[in-house]
Amino acid sequence: MKRNRWLLFLILPVLSCSNSSDSFIAGEKYFAAGNYTNSITSFNKSLNEKHKREDKVYLYIGMCYSRIDSTNLALGYYDKAIKTNTKNAEAYNERGYLLQRVGKYKESIADFSNAIILNNKRADFYNNRGFSHHSIKEYNKALDDYHQAIIIDKRYSYAYNGIGVTVAEMKKYETAIKWFSEAIKINKDYLEAYFNRAQTYTYMGNLDNAILDINYVLDRDSTFYKCYYLRGLVYFGLGDTIDACHDFNKIRGRNFLYVDTLFANFCN
Repeated sequence: MKRNRWLLFLILPVLSCSNSSDSFIAGEKYFAAGNYTNSITSFNKSLNEKHKREDKVYLYIGMCYSRIDSTNLALGYYDKAIKTNTKNAEAYNERGYLLQRVGKYKESIADFSNAIILNNKRADFYNNRGFSHHSIKEYNKALDDYHQAIIIDKRYSYAYNGIGVTVAEMKKYETAIKWFSEAIKINKDYLEAYFNRAQTYTYMGNLDNAILDINYVLDRDSTFYKCYYLRGLVYFGLGDTIDACHDFNKIRGRNFLYVDTLFANFCN
C-alpha cells in the first residue's frame, strides 16, 4: 500500500504544543524538510531539556527513524510514546503503519483499532486498517473500513482505490473499474489508481484501455516501473515482441517475475 505523504503535514500542528522549546521547534522544521538526522538530534536535545510532552517527542523520533528505514529503532520510540501516553492515537497509527510495512498485519490491525478508539474521525486510520485486513484476505472487513473512511471524507481517494483493489481480488472486475474511476475523478494525479485500473482492464481482456492508462502514467512518471512490466506483458500477449522487449529492457534486473527469462529467450 503507497504512503499518503500529505497526511504528515496535517498531523504536524497536532504534534506541536504551546511553549515548545527551540529544540522541539527546530526538530519539527527539520522533519518537515525531510532532514531526519538533524531532526533526531534536535528532538533528543528537547528530551534533555525535559519537554513537557515527551510522548510527542518520542513519536517524532520514531517517525524520523521510520522514514530512514530504521525499523527497530522506530518501533522502540513508538513503544516509548505509547507507554508515556496511552491516549496518543497518532503513535498507535504510526506504529501500526510500520508493522504493516514489515508484514505484521494482525499486530497492525490492533494498533489501528486502538487509534480508532481514541479518534474515530480520521479517515486514514480506517483506510490503514482496511489495507491490513485486505492483506490477510479479510475482504469484508477491509471493505467495511474503506467505506467508513469514505463516510468520514467523501473525497478520500485512497479508500476508493482500496475498495477497487479489494473487489478486483474478489474477481468483481467491472465493479473494481468503477471504484478506480471514482478515485481518479477525485484525484486525477493518482497514478496508482490508473495502474490498478489498467491491471484490471487486462484481466477483463480490455487491452486497449489498459494501454491507455499505462501510457498516461508513464507520460507523467517514467520511473513507474510496474507499468513497463504490465505493458510488456500485454504487448507480449498480443504477439508484439518488439514493443514487449523494449519495455522489458527498461526493467531488467529489477526482480520482476519472468522478465529476465523472457528477455533472454525472446529479445536477443
